[in-house]
Amino acid sequence: INKLISKSDNLFNGKFNTLTSLASENLISNSDLLIDSDSDNVPDGFEYGNATDISLTNGIAKFTATAQYGYIRQTSPNLFNVVSGNTYYFYSKVKTTGLTTMLLIGIGQDTSIISDGNWQFTSKIFTASSSYSGTGVRINDVSTSGFTPIEVDYIGAYNVSDMIKQGVKNDNG
Repeated sequence: INKLISKSDNLFNGKFNTLTSLASENLISNSDLLIDSDSDNVPDGFEYGNATDISLTNGIAKFTATAQYGYIRQTSPNLFNVVSGNTYYFYSKVKTTGLTTMLLIGIGQDTSIISDGNWQFTSKIFTASSSYSGTGVRINDVSTSGFTPIEVDYIGAYNVSDMIKQGVKNDNG
């Protein structure tokens, strides 16, 4: 979202046009997980559930689930309301070997995270319907046993509805 490549951008020399008129704000405050104002190993604005071995080091949140759906997720007041008809882009950078680690935004909007033990960037775009209910984002383990550590470098979300409505501007390219 920080940079959008237009048809006149040159991928070979690294010169890109930044479209500043499409400014968008990350809906997740502390999405880089760097702030822990009370030094409890929980990033401000987040919480863990069904988890153990919790740590936060240099913005890397680490935990191991203790039951199905063990997670790190946003908590109030760090939540945002999903609006029907709006389109959202959500993403994370996660490292795990667990085969059932998911990035979720509410119910029914999830995507699996590659579990090869390397840092993986995962993202998804969806348009909320009137039947959608959910706020915030989370990383969780949906397995029922054999839990493995999950490390999270960052997690975020953008409402990209305005960008989509504006479309591609004529850049004389």
